[in-house]
Amino acid sequence: MRDPLFDLRAKQELHSGFGSAYARGWELALTPVVFGGIGWLVDRAVGTSLVFTIAFVLFSFAGVFVKVWIGYDADMRRQESQVPGFRSRAPSGRASGASGPSGADGRAR
Repeated sequence: MRDPLFDLRAKQELHSGFGSAYARGWELALTPVVFGGIGWLVDRAVGTSLVFTIAFVLFSFAGVFVKVWIGYDADMRRQESQVPGFRSRAPSGRASGASGPSGADGRAR
């Protein structure tokens, strides 16, 4: 028989994931719209045609992309830290202590 506390934690984690994904979806959809609206207002005030609108929308896409990337990386590092025996990644992307295709003596394997 399953542990009821385990089922509760699994459900809580699942629901938290749905809520987080829902919030990120709204963020991805609304941020460019809001920035585009601000850009449109600036374009009207300055008298240009869509220059600031396009610039603000592109800026918002870049900002949302970076935010999602950093959040994903932090989530993965947190998940990896909970795996027993997992060695963390070095900044270059290789596992720490990895010597690549050649051995410690420099000869190819």
